[in-house]
Amino acid sequence: MSTDATLLYSPDSALVMVQLCRPRPGGPPSCPAAACPCNLHSLTGLPLVSVHFTLCSMRILTLCVSLMSTCLVSSCQQDTPKPASTELSATRWMLTEVEAVPISLSSYSDTYRSYIQFDAGSRATAGLAPCNSFSGTFTQGATAGQLTISQQGSTRTTCPAQTIEDNYLAALPKTVRYEISGRELRLYDATNSTKPLLLFTAAE
Repeated sequence: MSTDATLLYSPDSALVMVQLCRPRPGGPPSCPAAACPCNLHSLTGLPLVSVHFTLCSMRILTLCVSLMSTCLVSSCQQDTPKPASTELSATRWMLTEVEAVPISLSSYSDTYRSYIQFDAGSRATAGLAPCNSFSGTFTQGATAGQLTISQQGSTRTTCPAQTIEDNYLAALPKTVRYEISGRELRLYDATNSTKPLLLFTAAE
């Protein structure tokens, strides 16, 4: 016995449904409640108004299961934001090198307290440069290690290490990728994949 099935697309709800209809002698087809709700855009990205076809009952059941499985997978892939790396965000990173120039960590130096932190919940950055505190935002990409950092806003105090601070804050927005190895964080720009732009060490 064959059964008609119609794919129905609702523009208001962006849902596609499989409606099963059994022929009835001398009357219109009997159509039970629609089954297999699914987000059509997750499957094709294009609107489909109506596609009518005839299949046996077993093939219709297979179609429903296939549509629902695809929707669940697509929904998970598209709707779940990539979480910030716990390893990146759970640490205060102390600045140790700016563009291959080592930073003094002596308490007698203006640079020894310079750091950056990444907050996973708010996607915010906060830190301290040699002369000023700063803050901004960051985003991690879909690929592991991808990282972008916004231009940082800072206070306006000057100090003897101003040049190091300027280079530090200018380097942060150039970041496209990061690596964490042991207690070391390395930030890379788009021009050099082997030599880090900024180097940090995890705080004690």
